Amino acid sequence: MKESGEGKLPGPERRRRAVDEVRRKLRLDKISQRCACRVPGQSRATQRYQPRRPADERRVIKGMRSIARRRGRFGSPRVYRELRADGWRVNHKRI
Repeated sequence: MKESGEGKLPGPERRRRAVDEVRRKLRLDKISQRCACRVPGQSRATQRYQPRRPADERRVIKGMRSIARRRGRFGSPRVYRELRADGWRVNHKRI
């Protein structure tokens, strides 16, 4: 897609959408996934990948946001400690 003047597609999710858009524009029966993946340089394995989110992801984010609203100057380490103090069992890398 670099020749079109739009620049590099930065992440796999945007490339997935680009491949889907190519297939939609050219009608799915006309172009294979393999051919459509060549356009943005997307591997087919990445195209088929379905991200899995933890079941409690929304609740953790809601908790993080409530702490951040109350304590605007807290960074992620302090938000992590507050969540742990509130009883959350989360890894610091998830915050």
